[in-house]
Amino acid sequence: MNNMDLDQLVQMGRSWAFAPELAVIGSSTVFLGYDRSSKCYQFQNSTEKPNKIEITINGSKDSPIINSAFLH
Repeated sequence: MNNMDLDQLVQMGRSWAFAPELAVIGSSTVFLGYDRSSKCYQFQNSTEKPNKIEITINGSKDSPIINSAFLH
């Protein structure tokens, strides 16, 4: 982050403070929401087997997608 200019830092902060909406496609994963304290989207597997997660992130100028983090 030290190499970022002011505009890049503002956009990074917006991506954390106003995380884009996310939709999970499929039924084997439960979306638990975005945790601002850890700055990541959280999921839970609703089956006992490993599964594939398919998501759609709806970024915008006000909610940019920058280095998103995911916890499953």
